[in-house]
Amino acid sequence: MKNQADVVVVGAGHNGLVAALMLARRKLDVLVLEDKDAIGGAARTEKPFKKVPQLAASTGAYLLGLMPPELIRKLDVDIPLLRRDPHYFLPTTGKRYLMFGSNQAEMKRQFLAFFSEQDWRANQALQSEIGEIRDD
Repeated sequence: MKNQADVVVVGAGHNGLVAALMLARRKLDVLVLEDKDAIGGAARTEKPFKKVPQLAASTGAYLLGLMPPELIRKLDVDIPLLRRDPHYFLPTTGKRYLMFGSNQAEMKRQFLAFFSEQDWRANQALQSEIGEIRDD
């Protein structure tokens, strides 16, 4: 490992990697230090369950949706966004569960098994408002 650099970035999570990329593009000599075996921080998938080794889980990649479009443009990188479908699973006691995906009719059917029609309309209004904020 080299012992000199213009900038040292501590942590190779998504923020550290973005910072290192932006600094390197300004022709600075950048050293990135990471104590984990894998880079990516919250933006990676791991298989942490010993009893179910094939089950992959996000370490927080859902937050990538909050990455500002301006930053993606500034980085000039093509980041493919893969949406999970279904995207939400909530087990409950017994055999009941909620599993939401792109099928709106099925999502509504499951939602109404737990909540009221009024709750469904309120949830739809909330999702619409969140969508407007996200797209702003």
